Amino acid sequence: EHLELDDPELGRVRVGTAHGELEPRALGNALRSARHPTDVILCVRHWVPQMDKMHIGSAWHKIGDLLKGARTRSEWVDEHAPTLARLRERTLALVPECEPRQLSNIVHGAAHARVDADDVFDAVAAAALGDGRGSAVRFEPVNVAQTAWAFATVGRAAPALFDALAHVSELQLDYFDSQELAMTAWAFATTDARCLSLVAALTRQLSSARVELEPSSMRLVHAFSE
Repeated sequence: EHLELDDPELGRVRVGTAHGELEPRALGNALRSARHPTDVILCVRHWVPQMDKMHIGSAWHKIGDLLKGARTRSEWVDEHAPTLARLRERTLALVPECEPRQLSNIVHGAAHARVDADDVFDAVAAAALGDGRGSAVRFEPVNVAQTAWAFATVGRAAPALFDALAHVSELQLDYFDSQELAMTAWAFATTDARCLSLVAALTRQLSSARVELEPSSMRLVHAFSE
């Protein structure tokens, strides 16, 4: 088996999966240049023991991005269940070390792929809350939006996490772009998180930004904020 990857120094190259360990940079390039979710699976199958937190975040992000909206998504997930289980195990081991970007990439990718990973979502919620004050204070708007959207999409309850994300959102509201506003407003309106003031503020921002949501999503957001 071989993977083709884009190396900034070597250009387009082929990497044999039977050649032992990869340098961390090469593994990162292999994940980033993946053109099909099976490319990511090959990386996981052969190199998951040496994956670090950056690789884990990239792997989930790529899987979710490449499977997003695919009609054969559920069949693909079933086919590769054993390798995805290995990725989940490595993820659980590394989540405590992850930064907000990796945490949000993990759950955002898993939600898009519709991978059954409740244990990963719970671990990410715990890591985001961190020391009680909450590591979520370090989340940037994109991390907030992706994380909230992911939990809402899979229906995983995390009240303490959503409280922390609401606090961060209120502090950074002016820095959300239109897509982040829409994702966050929908997520809070969809879940049981009763952050009325936040959803109202997000709705006002959405209106001023003239963002177009799906009619059903916009009705839900407005109904929640009233």
